[in-house]
Amino acid sequence: MTAKRKKTLTAVGAVAMAAVVGLGGTFAWQSINQTALNEAAAALNPGGRLHDDFDGRNKDVYVENFTAAADGTVIFARVRLDEYMELGVDAGRNQEADDRSVDPVVPGTSISDKDTWITRTPGSASPFAQYWTWDMQGGQTVYMPTFNKNKDSLKADINGSYEGTDAADDLHYDDYQTYTPGQQITADATYDNDNNDVEDDNVRVEEETHTAANTINGTVITMEEWAARWEAYQTAVEGGADPETAAADTQVKGDFWVWDADGWAYWANPIQPSTATGLLLDGIELINPPSDNYYYGINVVGQFVTADDIGYLNGTGFYDEEAGKLPTENAEALIELLTGQDISITRVVVESVTGATTVKKDSSLEFNVNVTRNGAAVEEPEVTWSVAGNSSEGTKFVTPNKGDARLWIDKTETAKALTVTATYTDVAGEAVTGSIEIKVTDPPAEVSLTADSTVYQYGTMELEASVRDGLDNSEIEGATVSWSVTGQTSGKTGVESTGDRTATLTVGKDERSGNRITVTASYYDPNAEQTVTAEKTITVQEAWQAQIQSITPGDADTFVTIDGIKWKVLAKDGDNALIWAAEAVDVGQYDLTSSVWRDSAIRTWLQNWLENETRILKTVAQETQLQTRDSTREIGDGTLQDPNYNDNVMVSSDEWITTTDKVFLLSEADLFGTYNGEAADSRDYTYGSQLTTRYAQRAYTGKDNSAWLRNAYSNSSRQTSSVPDSSVDRWQYMALLSEQGSLRQDGIYGPVDAAYITKEHDILPALWIDFSMD
Repeated sequence: MTAKRKKTLTAVGAVAMAAVVGLGGTFAWQSINQTALNEAAAALNPGGRLHDDFDGRNKDVYVENFTAAADGTVIFARVRLDEYMELGVDAGRNQEADDRSVDPVVPGTSISDKDTWITRTPGSASPFAQYWTWDMQGGQTVYMPTFNKNKDSLKADINGSYEGTDAADDLHYDDYQTYTPGQQITADATYDNDNNDVEDDNVRVEEETHTAANTINGTVITMEEWAARWEAYQTAVEGGADPETAAADTQVKGDFWVWDADGWAYWANPIQPSTATGLLLDGIELINPPSDNYYYGINVVGQFVTADDIGYLNGTGFYDEEAGKLPTENAEALIELLTGQDISITRVVVESVTGATTVKKDSSLEFNVNVTRNGAAVEEPEVTWSVAGNSSEGTKFVTPNKGDARLWIDKTETAKALTVTATYTDVAGEAVTGSIEIKVTDPPAEVSLTADSTVYQYGTMELEASVRDGLDNSEIEGATVSWSVTGQTSGKTGVESTGDRTATLTVGKDERSGNRITVTASYYDPNAEQTVTAEKTITVQEAWQAQIQSITPGDADTFVTIDGIKWKVLAKDGDNALIWAAEAVDVGQYDLTSSVWRDSAIRTWLQNWLENETRILKTVAQETQLQTRDSTREIGDGTLQDPNYNDNVMVSSDEWITTTDKVFLLSEADLFGTYNGEAADSRDYTYGSQLTTRYAQRAYTGKDNSAWLRNAYSNSSRQTSSVPDSSVDRWQYMALLSEQGSLRQDGIYGPVDAAYITKEHDILPALWIDFSMD
């Protein structure tokens, strides 16, 4: 933010200095460490010295104007008090060690980073109040004017520092001195002897005698209290009162500190040469000693200015944003009153609409601008927008309006950071700018997760993730994801990586049925410097094994779903169950040339289906021995004779072929108890006898209107019901099951279906499976 003011002033001086007090102990005081902070700054000290007197309990904080009364400069001051406390073995020690054993009272603060220390503010509940109480009622003390008159020096004047104790010396603060008014000390005073601002460069030393004196007797009020006085003062002046009289009557100026809500306290009077302010802090007291080693620090930060350079011109003094927050609107009113200066400030603040400071390539970010003049908002400010630092011409504003704009980041942009600037011309004709720096990142990779929506108790599920580039959507080769699962109720439910982007989810036997667990695949994108994830919520179902246990064989209404397919339970034999698809898994041909099960293409198709299209079934399917007739022997002679009375044809082959299969089709005998419409041989059955007796048991949900059975079938070429003849070769025809559960030559649901083996019909797999849960 750059602010333009009404006029150019002469820079006389603006300074920031600080002192820190550190207290430590184990059930009692152990150490005291006081050092000055900010011992270098590119600004001339106008003559202010921050005093910090401490004897272990009585702590006085005040400001001295050390310039001579005859030729000195009036100064103005503000002071801020920051706190820090830590507990633990290394409290106050080993500050540079990475393995310090300490617990800060306020998480996130650090003894070595005073920017993290907590500023004491009025009316706030200090997080350290359980240990320490402060006296901030004001007051006065006797002080010895500083001998450090080097205006390049920003060191605080310390009275009282810990020097250790021994058996013969129990004093913690040997160098703390108590002064009485009129007491004199002769010592060397240090002066600056050049015009630069280097502290120890070209100094001179002169012997001087200084006389102790009382500070001003001051008090402390809050900015809220002062604001009420300010309102009364303005009302009086607007009513015609003399400003000086009104100031005295309303007490808007005087010997007191005004403590603002941001923690800065302003001395409400000019500080005359060779005088010192009243006390801001008059003492601290440990009221609740910790039961562990501790360190407690107070960092006292002071800033001083002269009336003709408050610091708003060059960002120093009270307007040094690196040293603290800028004066609030009420504080500026107080400063103007004290200094007689008109702080006319135009501020331009640029922010993203969402508050984001990071933008991805191949996307946009919208900005708005807030312009204020002396704290009052400028309505509908007209600004011009610009972007700096970009490498691509495609990175540009696409909607630059008066008070807002949208910046597009080209996908080829290589810059890591951009500066967005809004320029406003104020009433004085000066260009005022506000800027914001934004970080440019690659769009994060996109992770997708492939998984079923349900999983069984005591079951597993294979998971697979895909990771694609956020810019061009290409697959990121070699990307490795990590896996996690949440929401489980069983300690045996977990996910284990099986490859760069694959994993197996294992569900415990005791996982609660109906529970919803969430599987997450995570990928850290080094280009976008962030972790991207994909989630899948999966519902746990009762174990399919348990479901089978509860199903009565032949139940036409209760199914078990395995591998996404509904199955009927036709028989059980110990821990094995014969299951049959209640819905077609596909449609296909039986074969191109043969109706023999052993040689059929559909048998090979089912084997491939089991291995490649199922996850659970292929692991539990049991080998089954099947016997089917050699249908190639069933050849007609072209006559219309009843085949049962024609010696030239074989009605039903009596030659058998044995196969071993894990998946198969059911036979006509399994469902109807017949072969070619005639009583079946025991070898025609899969399990020794007929498995279904009702249409409902045989009905299924199909893609076609008929499903293949395992054996050949035809006893009519004249498309009439149940009238066999010898005109056809029976091996060219197959037994079919209608969706309603009838054999296709039934006489109820239609005439014979001349189902050549090359046609496509529904496929209903059957298989014996192990449903044990051992």
